[in-house]
Amino acid sequence: MPFMPQSDRLLDELFWESGGFDRKRDHAVVSSLIAASKSSESWIVEGVFGELAEQYLNEAETLIWLDIEWSLC
Repeated sequence: MPFMPQSDRLLDELFWESGGFDRKRDHAVVSSLIAASKSSESWIVEGVFGELAEQYLNEAETLIWLDIEWSLC
């Protein structure tokens, strides 16, 4: 597979307002950010937000699931 530039997305950055983990973004804003991120030719998504990650699954080519202890996250 040739190298392709990708758009990296951390689900934390989509879900939380900038500046910390105490202010959630509006659901409509999160959905809009996800849609925009999926418009890139290729992308990588990382995070533990199952509901958000699920929105990428239909377009995902590869899924890598890490089953690690919660204390290591």
